[in-house]
Amino acid sequence: MSEVNPDYPIIGGVLHAPYFVFLRGTPFPTDDEVLELLFSPPRSWWRSVPRAPGHARVPVPENLPLGVEHVYVGEQAGWYMIADDWHYHLWHRTDRKELLQRLAARWELFALVRPDVDESYEFVHFVGGLRVRERRVDSPHYTDRVVTIEHGRPLPCETDDLYRQDGEAIVWTVAAAVGVPRVHDRATLRRYRRL
Repeated sequence: MSEVNPDYPIIGGVLHAPYFVFLRGTPFPTDDEVLELLFSPPRSWWRSVPRAPGHARVPVPENLPLGVEHVYVGEQAGWYMIADDWHYHLWHRTDRKELLQRLAARWELFALVRPDVDESYEFVHFVGGLRVRERRVDSPHYTDRVVTIEHGRPLPCETDDLYRQDGEAIVWTVAAAVGVPRVHDRATLRRYRRL
């Protein structure tokens, strides 16, 4: 089965991905800058499968394994979005914390993890290279919530009522409070894969 899919998975306006990193600032990030910061070996090991008008489609071999590492990137309402694959390759990186700090040294950063099969979620916000807000909630028994990281002053939207909602609603409500868009524009998305 081919992994080449011209219709990126947008469900209810949201790219169907588990982990997102959003960057904002001047100069605006470019794919090359971000990929160089994110991945080693260098970008030559990645191949773009762009959807944006004006980008030529690059052929991708047909029989790639289902677990092939990839990310989606794209401009979304003034933010540069990076979205992980469903194997959580980016989120599971052992240097993820350092990676976020490197990105945050150059741009404002908001990252979030949506709930998957449990009640866990997380978000972190950096401004001026400093971590100003972070909350991580684990779900060791799949139906519970245990706060494992609570850093910085909660935003006005972070109310008791919000924290009784589904984790998906929580992370996207907090994201919206700092200006991160929940609805994603398919026309700006590009996918980079490990080959």
